Amino acid sequence: MRVTSTGKDTVFGKMMSQTDADSSGKKCKLEACLHKVTTCTHFSGLLISIVIIVALFIRYEFGKLDEKNGSYMPESMEEQTRIKTIMDAIKGIIAGLGGRARVLTTLLSVSLLGIVEGMPVVISVAIFIWNRKTLAHKASERDYLAPGNMASVTTIISGKFGGLTEHEMEVDNFLVGEEFVSQSSTVDSNVLEGLCDGIGTFFMRSNGCESKVGALISWAEAKLGMKEGSVREQCEIISGQGSDPFQECCQVLLEKSDNEGRMKYLHCCGPPPDVLRLSSHYYDIKGEIQELDVQIDQAIERMLAEESEVIAFARKYVDESDAASVEANCLIFMGMIGLKNTKREDIIEAVSILKQGGVTTILASGDDISALETIGQDCGLLTRGSDDQVFTGEQFRAWTNEEKTEKLEKIHIMGNCLPSDKILLIKSLKEKDEVVALVGQDTTDSPALKQADIGITSGTWSSEVAVGNRDINIWNGDFCFLVNLIKNGRCFQENIQKFIQLELIVTISSSLINFTTTVFLGDAPITAVQLSWLNLVVSFVGGLALLTGPSTKPLMTMEPVKSCAKLITKAMWRNIVIQAAYQTAIFVTLQNKGHAILGINGGRVKSVIYNSFFLCQIFNMFIAREPERRNIFSGLVRKNWWFWVALVLFLMCQAVFAAAERVVGSSPGLSWKLWAVCLLIAVVSWLLDWAGKTASNLAARWILDQGGKSKSNSISHTPTCC
Repeated sequence: MRVTSTGKDTVFGKMMSQTDADSSGKKCKLEACLHKVTTCTHFSGLLISIVIIVALFIRYEFGKLDEKNGSYMPESMEEQTRIKTIMDAIKGIIAGLGGRARVLTTLLSVSLLGIVEGMPVVISVAIFIWNRKTLAHKASERDYLAPGNMASVTTIISGKFGGLTEHEMEVDNFLVGEEFVSQSSTVDSNVLEGLCDGIGTFFMRSNGCESKVGALISWAEAKLGMKEGSVREQCEIISGQGSDPFQECCQVLLEKSDNEGRMKYLHCCGPPPDVLRLSSHYYDIKGEIQELDVQIDQAIERMLAEESEVIAFARKYVDESDAASVEANCLIFMGMIGLKNTKREDIIEAVSILKQGGVTTILASGDDISALETIGQDCGLLTRGSDDQVFTGEQFRAWTNEEKTEKLEKIHIMGNCLPSDKILLIKSLKEKDEVVALVGQDTTDSPALKQADIGITSGTWSSEVAVGNRDINIWNGDFCFLVNLIKNGRCFQENIQKFIQLELIVTISSSLINFTTTVFLGDAPITAVQLSWLNLVVSFVGGLALLTGPSTKPLMTMEPVKSCAKLITKAMWRNIVIQAAYQTAIFVTLQNKGHAILGINGGRVKSVIYNSFFLCQIFNMFIAREPERRNIFSGLVRKNWWFWVALVLFLMCQAVFAAAERVVGSSPGLSWKLWAVCLLIAVVSWLLDWAGKTASNLAARWILDQGGKSKSNSISHTPTCC
């Protein structure tokens, strides 16, 4: 008696329910970091807005109007103003058209526009571009942030059919009659045509065994001169049976057009013993029909002993007037083709690259340990003389928590494991702050795919249940594609850090400049329109230039991006502080003493401040490319020409805006000398960046030297026993 069960009241259903509960609160690492940065920036902007409003209110209550520039100067009044008077005055300021309302409205706009509202939009666009570039029509994603999250992966768990065991097949031997053929030109054209028709039935019927069939078709096109278009045009399949010619004898009734008209042939292909049993004659290399003998049996036995896979082909002419001729007997044996596995060096290289990049690969399968050990040695998971260890699922389940902590890092193969063992392995790794990607394709892998940080299905033949629980699907099942996913994910997260540095410099600088000048001088040098235009250009033009650029580092020799790591590093904070402090100091000074230093009026001083501030952000784009290294031009000429396109667009946007301001009359034009001053102020940003990084490197080196000296001194003073 066989008993089946449906619904979730099964072992599989309980595992799925448990993983649903475990993964319900799971949030993408990249998404969490970006949400944290955006939230902190919003709170900072809101705080600045409140402080400015309070400052304006205090100035209005305790100050009096300065007739020279229309601002409220902090001079004490003889008596306190009544609340009603204050409220009436505020209504008058807001409703009036005078210049006094500009200070209040500008500051509120500056504080809100200084927040990087464009950041989520630009990053979303960049994620879409990177996903198209990373997946490259070879994979698809269900979670659009999954390719970026591959940057944090520290462990990849793959099943037996997750790509590690996908060996390429190639044709090794070709037998016609009793002779092994090295050059197809020595074989009769009629025999070659029959073989091409037999192989052509594979792509006409869309058979399975893709790697083997693909190798046969490629070989036939290259060596036998088969053309897929011609086969499809001349041949038509009437009927067929069998699906896997490497496991069973497949029969196809084929109608073909040639010079003599439409003719029917019965083609059989499959394992040599099965095809030979249906044959009575064979073609020799000259195309002559011979009776089967012992010598051809010996050639077949030899080929079966040497090759990994062997497939035989036979056919016969079908006479429409003779119904018995359709039966699969009395076939003419055409030949055999032997295929062998080739050791995929690219998989070995991929495993090695992942290991160099701090990513561990684990092979977990329900197969026997001995078979998995052979696979592990072939693909480079196991090396001789190392402490790599192989365990069974039963052994893993019996470990205590202490044993798991001690031995978990040494696991490279886990055989005879159940689906629940994979889930337990993933949970144990995640408890050690590992980020786990699981590669699977079977329905039984579905709970583990949901439990993993990133679930990846391998191949278009993956089950529907597994595909429904995946984050990424690799269409051709190529394990080497994981290296590309991780590399591009790391590059994208690195680019996000560059973009955040640029945005924070603009936001902090503009907020500090306007806050300081408003509180202490009563006026803001940058208007709301100017700042909104700057934020728009920096976010979209500068952002896309930084977010879509290639990496300047050897990413696969670095450690993975830790899930708990901060998105804004110490080096980024150093750069932000240096540039924000410089821009605040220089532009507040110009706002206060610019008319005396440059000998120009207040309107041109503000124009110099804004244009200099705009140019500073162009130079900060170069600085953001290399947050840690002093050479900010590394790889810029050859690898990232989009950066130069963005730079030209940046300058064009500023030129258009400056011309528009002159036409409207909101800002006076500048002479070439003043433009030279603006450029000089911006160039100083590079010098300060170089000086800051140099000082930081010298300080770090000095600290390391001092630490080494203290360590050597402690060793030299340690007493020794004779």
